[in-house]
Amino acid sequence: MVSTKKREALFQLVESSKQSMTKKEKRKLLNKLTKSTEKLEKEDENYYQKNMAGYSIRLKWENTLENCYQSILELEKERIQLLCNNLNQYSRHISLFGQTLTTCHTQIHCAISKIDIEKDIQALMEETAILSTENKSEFLLTDYFEEDPNSAMDKERRKSLLKPKLLRLQRDIEKALKDKEGLERMLKTYSSNSSFSDAKSQKDTAVLMDEEHTHSYAKISRPFLMKRLENIVSKASSGGQSNPGSSTPAPGAAQFSSRLCKALYSFQARQDDELNLEKGDIVIVHEKKEEGWWFGSLNGKKGHFPAAYVEELPSNAGNTATKA
Repeated sequence: MVSTKKREALFQLVESSKQSMTKKEKRKLLNKLTKSTEKLEKEDENYYQKNMAGYSIRLKWENTLENCYQSILELEKERIQLLCNNLNQYSRHISLFGQTLTTCHTQIHCAISKIDIEKDIQALMEETAILSTENKSEFLLTDYFEEDPNSAMDKERRKSLLKPKLLRLQRDIEKALKDKEGLERMLKTYSSNSSFSDAKSQKDTAVLMDEEHTHSYAKISRPFLMKRLENIVSKASSGGQSNPGSSTPAPGAAQFSSRLCKALYSFQARQDDELNLEKGDIVIVHEKKEEGWWFGSLNGKKGHFPAAYVEELPSNAGNTATKA
C-alpha cells in the first residue's frame, strides 16, 4: 500500500502542475511516473504471490498440527493403558505376600478399583481438544489501496487499476476449480474401488479438497467487494442523494418471493451488512445476486451472505415454515 500511495501522490503532483511546468520538467516527471508504475507492478505481483504462498503454508501447518495432535492422543491412550496394566499386575503381586500386607493391599486395591480408563481418556480429550473455529486466527487476503473508498483517487482510475488485479485473481480461481474437479474425480474413484487406495490416501485427498474449498472463498469475496465499490462510486457521482421510498432492483439481482435456505457451513461476517451463519441455520432469502452473494434475514437481522455456504430448501418447505 505504501508504494501505491507514493505513486498516487506523484500522479496527483503531475496532474496539478501541468500548467506551471516547462516541457523539460514535465518530461522528467512523466519518466519518473513511468518508472514508478513499473516498480509498483513488480511489487504488486510479489506482494500477491507472497500472500498466496503464506495462505497455502498456513493450511499445511494446520493439517500438520492436527496430525501431531492425533499422534499425541494415541500415545497418551497407550500410556494410560500401560499404567493400568502395571497397577493391576502390582495388585496381584501384593495379594500373594500374606496376612501381614492385607491392610496395605486393601487400600491399594480400593484405589485401583476406582480407575476408569474411558473416563480418563475422555477427560484428556476434553482438555486437549482443538480450538473451535471461532477462536482460530483469521488470515486476511490482500488489501489494496485502490479498494479504500475514503481515498481521493478518481473513480475511473480506481476501476482501471482494480481490473487487472481481478483478472489475475479470476485466473487463479479457474485453476483452483480445475484442481478441485480432478480431486473430486479421484475421491470418487477411491470410494467406488477400494483396491486403488488405502485409508491414508483417501484422507490426504479429503484434506486437499478442504484446502480447495477454503481457497474458493476468494471467488465470492472479491466480486462482492467490487460491487460495493461500484455502489459507492455511483452514489458519489449522483451527489450522495437517494430516495428511500423508490428503489430500483440491481441488474445482477434476481427478484422473487421469499424462499428458505439452510446453512451448510459456518460463516463469520466481515462487514456490517453481512450475516453471521452457523451450520444448520435456516435463512429467509429475499434476493439473489449474480456475484455469488444472497440477501436474506435470520433471527430478525437482515444482511448478505455467500451463496456457496447455503443450500436452498424446496418450495414446500418454505410454505410450511411460512404457515407455522
